[in-house]
Amino acid sequence: MTTTITKRERFVLKSSYRHRWPYTDALLKKFNLTERQLKATTYVKEHGSIDNSEYQHLANVSKSTATRELKELVEKDIFIVEGSKGQGVRYKFKL
Repeated sequence: MTTTITKRERFVLKSSYRHRWPYTDALLKKFNLTERQLKATTYVKEHGSIDNSEYQHLANVSKSTATRELKELVEKDIFIVEGSKGQGVRYKFKL
């Protein structure tokens, strides 16, 4: 089941992003994220983006698991993919 945020929630995120952390715990709970995915959102909050290699290290998972879990974050409209395929791909928040 894919959970998406409403237009109003996205508007609030866009308007408040410059002033504070836009993804509240309550909003992230709507997406049923794993602990590893929550770590990734915290990492992106602190560093601006994450790549597959960083996720592997952060979550202590294989490359294929990291790819799958980052893809889930993209499918849930939390992250966007930036860059071309391969080592140049980075994941950032979608706002």
